[in-house]
This record gives sequence, structure tokens and C-alpha cells, in this order.
Amino acid sequence: MLFLISLSATVLFTVLCGNILKRKPLPFYAGFTVLAVFFAFFPFEKCSDSILGYIVSLFSNGTLAAAFFVLVMYAGAFKSGSIGAKKLMPIRAELAITASLLTITHLISYGFTYIKRLLTGSISPTQAAVTYFAIPLVALLLPLAVTSFKNIRKKMNPKKWKNLQKFAYLFYILLYLHILIAYIPSARHGKVKSIANVIAYSAVFFVYAAMRISKELVKKHKESEQKIKISLSALGTAAFAMVSLMVVIPTVQTKNVPEIPTTESVSSSAIVSAVSSSLSKSSEESSKAVSSKNISSKAVSSKSSTSKASNTSSALQSSVRDESNSSNKEESNESLDEQQNNETEFQQETITEQIEDESEETVEESVFESESEQQPEPETEPESEIEISKIFNDGEYSAKCYEEDDDVRVMITVTIRIENDRIVDIKVDSDESDTWYLDNIVENLIPLIVEKEGNSLDDLDDIDAVSGATLSSNGVKRAVKDALDQARIM
Repeated sequence: MLFLISLSATVLFTVLCGNILKRKPLPFYAGFTVLAVFFAFFPFEKCSDSILGYIVSLFSNGTLAAAFFVLVMYAGAFKSGSIGAKKLMPIRAELAITASLLTITHLISYGFTYIKRLLTGSISPTQAAVTYFAIPLVALLLPLAVTSFKNIRKKMNPKKWKNLQKFAYLFYILLYLHILIAYIPSARHGKVKSIANVIAYSAVFFVYAAMRISKELVKKHKESEQKIKISLSALGTAAFAMVSLMVVIPTVQTKNVPEIPTTESVSSSAIVSAVSSSLSKSSEESSKAVSSKNISSKAVSSKSSTSKASNTSSALQSSVRDESNSSNKEESNESLDEQQNNETEFQQETITEQIEDESEETVEESVFESESEQQPEPETEPESEIEISKIFNDGEYSAKCYEEDDDVRVMITVTIRIENDRIVDIKVDSDESDTWYLDNIVENLIPLIVEKEGNSLDDLDDIDAVSGATLSSNGVKRAVKDALDQARIM
């Protein structure tokens, strides 16, 4: 772990170079400043998985500076006359200045990026909280570091200088909270490195608090020294256990129930798609059956109307014939009525012709209607083809996933916006404390995903991961796939 490595390195540096640092501090100040600025602009992505990458992380993550601040803290917590006090107190000011100079890397690597995101509103809640605690930290660090130089200290009133240095305790509290807020979110999601950092920093700061408070109380109540030490040790242990459980318990719960929401969503979507497809097929079959029945019934009705019309015409013809025969028989007997009979016959023939014409028109209309009803409706076919060709619904969809590699566990949240089978916008959030990973993914991976459209969005695996950020790249691609599955038209 980087913090324990940094703490070991600072202790070794103090043992080997403490006396030289006291006599000639300026070369050390210059050397640490050059290293801090160099690693602040060092291309981290080229060596993130190598030993040099871990060295860069000691500077950029601020762990080396935090380790030097721990030595400054404990210099005042050790009992007067002890080995720790004798070794650290003479170089306490030099260690504080060294720690302040090493924070340059952290301020450049993270500070400027977080402030920019805070101003533009593109910062995550965790990063925003870290930034809010970092601002007063920097405001306290500047006067404390400047007044640690001997030349400036000599020019100040001793009482004022001492009162100013008391703000160091507030600085230590804010520093611990700053670290805690940075690591707890990812620790609660199961990231082993973050869990180890929370536990290690908590142990160091709680032990310091117990030692420092005990030292002050013993001065006033020397007769109760043993009780004070036991009480503070118990309180410190309880606080340490509480913080440790706060990050360990959610981790166990998260690992025991991984990605249940994704499974439920997939199963429910499969059931809905199956039901909808069966309903659509049954509705199509029923509509076809109904249409065929309507056509047949209309054809039957047309036939019946035709037969009725023909029967009516035949009946009228027979009646006309009977009347004409009777008129011929009566012609010989009633010669005076001949003209009237001729007029009646003419009228009956006219009526018969009109009935026959009307029956023929009725038959033609019924046949035309039956033929027109049997023709398919071509208007609905283009609409169905358009609906089938569309793959994704428009709108915004979000998905989360975890990516694990050895002791690293990163939670990634992706929100995509789809328009016309294209991803027009992708927002990515990660609990990774190092902003380099997320920035490089947004710059190099997201544009390649946005270029795809339609069926090609199913082939995200052919996009190469960002060098040095393979874990986060795979997580982003997997989260985008989950979001696309939500938007997919079944």
C-alpha cells in the first residue's frame, strides 16, 4: 500500500538524513520542489502499471506529503525525552516545510482539475466534498509553512507565532477528513486498496489523537496518568473499530449480492418481449380471420340480393304474360277496350325493363364491392417496415457496473442519450480517486463509441481499451452495453 510505503520511506529518510536536513535544509527544499513539479507534469499514462508508476503515485496522490505530515504530528505527541521526541522535534520545522513542498504535485495533479470541474458543474459528489475540504486545508497550510522558516519565525512575536501554530491541529483534523472522504465511497464498494487506506490512516490519526490528548491531560493531572492513557486508548480503539466496520460491512454485503438488478431487468424484459410477441401474432391471425369472414359474408349477401332481384323480375314477367293472354281473349268480345289494353301492355313492359336494369346494376355493384374488399391495404406495410428497422428507443438510460482486478474494485456509472439509433451523449462517473483514468477515457474511448450507430453498437468489444486504464475502459463499455439493452426495442 502506498501510504505504508511512504511512511516507511519518510522514517528511513529521517533516520539517515535528519541531521543533514537540520544543518543544510535548502538543498533538500530545492530538490523536493524540483521533484514535485516534475512529477506533477509527468506523463503518468506511460508508466501506470510499472514501478515508476508507483513512484509517480507517491507524489501525485499526496501520500508522500501525508507521511511527512504524520512525522510532524507525532513529533509533538511523543513524551518529552523519548527517542521519538529527540529525533523528530529538532527537525520538526524542516519536515513541515518538506511536506508542504511535496503537496505541490498533488495540488497540480488534482487541485486544478477538481476546481475546474467544480466551476463547470461536471464534478461528482465525492470529488466536490473532497474539494470543499481541500480549500481550507490550503488556506491553513500556506501561513503554517511560511512561518516555519527560521528567518520569518525570528521576525515574529513568539506569542503570536505560537498561537498561529495551534491552527496545525485544525489542519490535521481537516486532513484526515479530506482523506476519509476521498477513500470511503470506493471502500464501501469493495475496493481493497481504499479499504486498506481508510484503516491505515484511521489507525495513525486515532493513535496520534490519543497520544496528544493524553500528553496534555497528564501535564495537568499527573497522578491519573494511567487512567487517562487507558481511557483514551479505549476511546481511540472504539472510534477506529467504528470507522473500520463502516467500510467493511457494506463491502461484504455488496460482494454477496452482485449485479442482482441487472439479472432481474434482463429476465423481466425477456418475459415482456415474449408476451408482447405472442399477443401481436394472435392479433394478426384474428384480424386476418375477421377480414376473410367479412369478405365471404359480403359475397353471400351480394349473391342473395341478385337471386332476389331475378325472382322479382320473373314474377312480374309471368304476371304480364297472363294479363296479355286475357286481354287477347277478351279482344274478340270487347273491341271497344282494345286501345286501353295496348296501353296497359306497354306500361308493363316498361316496368319489366326497368326492374331488369336495376337488378343488373345491383349485381355489378355487389361484384365490384366484393372484389375491392378482397384487395389488400398497402398503406400499413410501409409503417410496419419502418418500426421494425428501428433498434433502440430514444431517451436517456443509465447503468452501473463493477470492475475488479486483483485488489482493485471500481464502480462506474454511465448515462447515455439515444436519438435515431445513435448515442449522441455519454456521461461517465467513477469512484476511482485518480482523475487521470476518467479523463483519458472521456478523451479517447467515448468518441469511438459515439461514432457507432445501429447494429454496430453491439460490437463495442472491438474498441481497444485506453492504455493504462484497461479496467475502467472495460467497465465503461460494459455499462454502455447494459444501458443499450434497456433502450433496445424487443
